[in-house]
Amino acid sequence: MNQIIKEKIYRNLNESAFIRSVFILKLSELERQIAMNLILISYCEIQDSKNKNYNHWLTELKAHLSNIQEMKLKLKNSYEKRKKYIEYEMIESYELNTDRMINLYINELNKKENINIDIAKIRERYLFRLTEAINIMSTPI
Repeated sequence: MNQIIKEKIYRNLNESAFIRSVFILKLSELERQIAMNLILISYCEIQDSKNKNYNHWLTELKAHLSNIQEMKLKLKNSYEKRKKYIEYEMIESYELNTDRMINLYINELNKKENINIDIAKIRERYLFRLTEAINIMSTPI
């Protein structure tokens, strides 16, 4: 009897959980928006503290991070496992922390938002913010 109850509870807990590949796919769908929001927030903090869009960009970022944080991994939904997958996807896989990627996003934002971003000043803040974001996403709810 206890075994049947345990199996039913286990099944219910994992019904809404994602396998690793689906978790990474969902993360990859949001990583570009997360990177853009991190760069925009970093820009505001360094160069334009009175920017009227700061709260909008911060709210978007929090929503994306919360969506990832709410996703459950099947079997091992630990901080360590989540962090491993998130770091791979956000840093190693697409190299969002490299100068090339930061330059690409900033140049795109310079055109799209019509703002002038000093890449050297933003890079350090962006990397700090990226580390914070990874830690938040890694913490399961």
